[in-house]
Amino acid sequence: MKISLLGPVEVLDPDGSRITPSSLRQRMLLAHLCVDAGRVVSADQLLSALWPSERPRTSFTALQVNISRLRKYLANAGVDPGTVVTAPDGYAIDLACHQLDVHDFRDLVVQARQSVRERRLEAATRQLRQALSLWRGDPLRDLRDSVVLACAARAFEEERNAAYELLIQLELDLGRHKYIIGELYELTSRFPTWETVHAQLMIALYRAGRTAESLTVYEAIRRRLVAELGIEPSGSLKRIQLAVLRRGDQLEVSAAARVVGGGAG
Repeated sequence: MKISLLGPVEVLDPDGSRITPSSLRQRMLLAHLCVDAGRVVSADQLLSALWPSERPRTSFTALQVNISRLRKYLANAGVDPGTVVTAPDGYAIDLACHQLDVHDFRDLVVQARQSVRERRLEAATRQLRQALSLWRGDPLRDLRDSVVLACAARAFEEERNAAYELLIQLELDLGRHKYIIGELYELTSRFPTWETVHAQLMIALYRAGRTAESLTVYEAIRRRLVAELGIEPSGSLKRIQLAVLRRGDQLEVSAAARVVGGGAG
């Protein structure tokens, strides 16, 4: 069984057929257990997630019924219902024989960071792109009414953003600035106040001989930050703008990582 949380919750059987529960409550229950895979989720936490406003009068019985339904769904899908484990104070999910996309993503990012430490930058970019290819949209998009799952989704997004920053920095370090400009424009469009990717876009454009566009990127994010948040761009972004204006050597491949605020390691 493969469970995907990096997008709307999705479950696939070993043959790749989609077997996602149609019941919102079952998807939410499954997602809560998977977010804390390997740990016991207390009955109280699950009750708060499934009935955030008003619990049923016999709430613990209702939870047991929903756990039973989830196990029946797993059995009908050809999965061992014992995958959902009962503990003294709650429930857990045993994913020893199953695949969770969040774990796959994290494993690939760890591999990529190890490759960076070993200065195998090409391998690191491949591993990061493979990790990011696991994303299918906004994580847990259909279950964000749950406070716990909304927080988990935000944490997943932060991990994705860190992977993007590292990937783009590696591509810049490898001198592939021309090939990532389109990707960077897409990222700055999706995240219009994310200063790091704007800085990386400015560097890529400058190296590609598109100095005017590089400065336009700076002016665009500055206007947005001032208008929406009442703040000026960070010092690192201002330093890049100044370096572009002066056509500084620090924007070249060997030195740009220091300007952005850290290398790929």
